[in-house]
Amino acid sequence: MGSSAVSGSITRDVLFYLSVQTLAYLMHASEDMQRNDIIAYTALGCNDTISALQAMPSDDVAAAALCQSLLLRGRVRTSKELSASSVEDQRNTLIVQNHNRLGAPVEQYQALSTYENSRLAYHWMLNETIRPFLGNMSRVTDAAPAVFGASATLPSGASVGLDCMSVEFSRQSNTHLGVFHSLAGDDVFNLYLAESKDLVTWSVVCLLSERASMGKFYLGTGAGGVLLLYEANADGRGPSVAAAWYKSEAAFRAGAQPDRFFLSDRTLSSAAEGTPNLLGVRTSGGGGDGGGLVLEIGLHYYKDGTVDQQALATLTDWRDWIASPVVVANQWIAEDGFAGKVGGRSKFFWHGQWLALEAQQVLDDWSSWRVLVGDGLGFVPAPISTPHSSQSFANPFVRYDAQSHKYLATLFVPSEGSGSGEAGELVYEFFAS
Repeated sequence: MGSSAVSGSITRDVLFYLSVQTLAYLMHASEDMQRNDIIAYTALGCNDTISALQAMPSDDVAAAALCQSLLLRGRVRTSKELSASSVEDQRNTLIVQNHNRLGAPVEQYQALSTYENSRLAYHWMLNETIRPFLGNMSRVTDAAPAVFGASATLPSGASVGLDCMSVEFSRQSNTHLGVFHSLAGDDVFNLYLAESKDLVTWSVVCLLSERASMGKFYLGTGAGGVLLLYEANADGRGPSVAAAWYKSEAAFRAGAQPDRFFLSDRTLSSAAEGTPNLLGVRTSGGGGDGGGLVLEIGLHYYKDGTVDQQALATLTDWRDWIASPVVVANQWIAEDGFAGKVGGRSKFFWHGQWLALEAQQVLDDWSSWRVLVGDGLGFVPAPISTPHSSQSFANPFVRYDAQSHKYLATLFVPSEGSGSGEAGELVYEFFAS
């Protein structure tokens, strides 16, 4: 038990993000087990024999599974039609679709692998599938409320910015709760809890942790408690992922010591790991009071001390941490023109599960932060528009708001790339059909 890492793979990414296997299973599964899983899954969607698929490299089988998913989700083929065709027929169909929808000559797509054709197909599939949601999310000019430079009042009466805030409506207190961080020194932050009745006026409830940032919280997790994930930056240790569980919302609001706590060792980067978010919760057969949980977590790691990249991790029963780099999204996002850092993300539901994440077009250029939306494998930009034409947006958070029956979003607008009066934390709500 402790902290460890396993290598990333295209096959693991496809099995997880297409919901074929759980992350907890995949972190412990051998390459042969994952290979058998992807072959069995792909065989369900084609008429090729198992032995024919076994003759293919694992990554090629995973690419064939991606192709099937794109044709099905893009409503190009039905499940029945897929099962009556070969993976080669499906590849050719995807090539024709890319030609028809993206416009390049057929020969250009024929020269690409199925994996690369899948990356390109995600552009049209996602734009068609989530266009209504992206349109409403992106029109901040139409949102109500929409608060730029959002801030909260401390008990002292001083005001503090609500940087990188996650929000959830509490039925117990009949208020919105928000976890945010505020600068407390040279690149050091403190993590706070605030509350609001209207998403406009916020008051700080308590200090959750010093030398902490990028917090996301989840009410009702583990026997009705509160789960808090954040980036801890202990003095002399550097940024790493922390997980805390409070047995009640009252304990959380009081800023009490958590009833369960885990601080990971960095296993993917010697420099920094952080921006955790919850992807799933399962149980490992343990008892109540927060025990026996298996947390599936997204995070970033500072690859080679140069660039933030996406990763996955599981935390089992508050003592066993396994992390792995993401392969597909890190490759594809870079190939789509985002050569800088790829950092914080948020999961939300809208006719299925989606992720919103931040990505830089140019390394360390804060004016080039953009928000992407996708399924964990492929992503497309959200064309966000604001009253004063801000261009740069980071640290997206999106969640359905049970109180207003709208979607609630928060984005950090860096001063570089911001419109007049729009820098800081943006909090807004929108309807999605």
